[in-house]
Amino acid sequence: MTLEASYNELQVKYQGVVASNEEMKAKIKELTNEIKKREQMANQWNTTLVSVDTKLADLEAEKEGMRLCLSAANSDLLRIRTPEREGRNRA
Repeated sequence: MTLEASYNELQVKYQGVVASNEEMKAKIKELTNEIKKREQMANQWNTTLVSVDTKLADLEAEKEGMRLCLSAANSDLLRIRTPEREGRNRA
């Protein structure tokens, strides 16, 4: 093989490597964009889940507060003495 033929072969191989590198760069960029999109979606879901969890905790606290209020109100009602009750208890 002559020097010129070797040089031409080397040029062809070099162009192949350059083309492969460009393809790899494009693929890396595509995958990086996909990862960013998925991270953004995950962050949105996390935000939504935190919001839902917070709302559920608020509702549970509100429900428990209502339960305590009802329990206290029932207790107060049981202690209230009306004249009718007093009369019945004496009779």
